[in-house]
Amino acid sequence: MSSNSKTSKKQKEIESQSPEKESIMEGLSLSLTFFLGGLFLLLSNNFLNYKTLTLGVSILLFLIAIIGFAIEISKTIDKSINSREFGTYIFVGALFILITYVLNHYIDIWIVNLIGVAFLLIGLYSLILGLVNFVRYIIALNRNHSGASKIIFLIISQILTLASALAAIFEALGIKVDIFK
Repeated sequence: MSSNSKTSKKQKEIESQSPEKESIMEGLSLSLTFFLGGLFLLLSNNFLNYKTLTLGVSILLFLIAIIGFAIEISKTIDKSINSREFGTYIFVGALFILITYVLNHYIDIWIVNLIGVAFLLIGLYSLILGLVNFVRYIIALNRNHSGASKIIFLIISQILTLASALAAIFEALGIKVDIFK
């Protein structure tokens, strides 16, 4: 009878976790779908009969994929540790830095560059704040020893996904970024 109660207890735990995990898996699948849709449109640049329209829709799909992936990853973060939304800070910071770069690249007027400096400072502040909160979160997680390797793997995969999506967006916009110069 003891093994029966253990089995039923484990079944109840699995059933109670199933909808949440299923929701996360559906969200990750949806964000991957948007990413692949954006990649398809990027590679077939005349799919919607206009290059500019196809590029715009592709960039929109990439942004939706990045935001969706960040949201789903944030659902897996341990909420018992006082973790501020470092992923949001990092994303907003990267977005503001990207806006600065695009403004400077396409509109090279001094007043727009001055506005770009404000965006750059806000972006750098947000990015650094997100990284500091991330380090604080990892330190707190290692104190508790509750799945630090899992969280590190998820964060690294999120950063790599964001970097590849940004590289694809830069390439789609025709922005040449040479990090080895």
